[in-house]
Amino acid sequence: MPLFFIKETPVAGKVVKITGEDAHHISKVLRYKKGDIIEVSNGISYSGEGIIEEIDNKNNIIKVKIIKEEKDESGFTEITLFQAIPKGQKFDLIVQKNVEIGVKRIVPVFTKRIIPRYEEVKISDKIERWNKIAMEAAKQCKRKDIPLVEKPLNFQQLQEKIKNFDFFLVPWENEKSLTLKQVMNNIKKGEAQKIAIFIGPEGGFDEEEIKNCVEKGAIPLTLGKRILRTETAGFVVSTIMMYELADLGG
Repeated sequence: MPLFFIKETPVAGKVVKITGEDAHHISKVLRYKKGDIIEVSNGISYSGEGIIEEIDNKNNIIKVKIIKEEKDESGFTEITLFQAIPKGQKFDLIVQKNVEIGVKRIVPVFTKRIIPRYEEVKISDKIERWNKIAMEAAKQCKRKDIPLVEKPLNFQQLQEKIKNFDFFLVPWENEKSLTLKQVMNNIKKGEAQKIAIFIGPEGGFDEEEIKNCVEKGAIPLTLGKRILRTETAGFVVSTIMMYELADLGG
């Protein structure tokens, strides 16, 4: 059963509207008819099933009557990915794959050694595109929430965010002792609700950046002998953490 996001909270007995591209997809691509059942979510924590009551192809509107409602009561730890901006279209892949495995939000970051020298305004123009990718990935994997791709931060702004997390992890190739496994053991002993992962760019972190992060409470760690690509590292760390925290069947 396909999932579609709506602006309203799905409450049993209520009639909600689906418009735009989703309405077109339902009627013209999936060829659903009156009486067919679809799944809907408000993109936060409420979802449900609804029966199609009316298809208005002229105005591209589909009316759905909610027949079942559900509230997501999951208490899984939230993971935020702070990602130094990579070159090319790599950020598209980063958004898609991290949304699929359960990352809550993704934040682009300007660091000293990022290869593309984008102006912050230019990157901000891409936020709408990245959020659309996040929504489509959420539909595909049937997440009931829509992960947010936030506006880019400069490094100083990033440092001010560190205190907002129970753990702020920074995989770094020059860290040789503290491993992700050791960090996960500490996380599982406590009741961490908010965890952040900060992934550097193709050019790596500047040592001063690591020093400044540590002073604010960040934890550098090693991912082992291999140097992972920037588009791979966040996905790997997030996947391991999601599994260990039982959000991927662990």
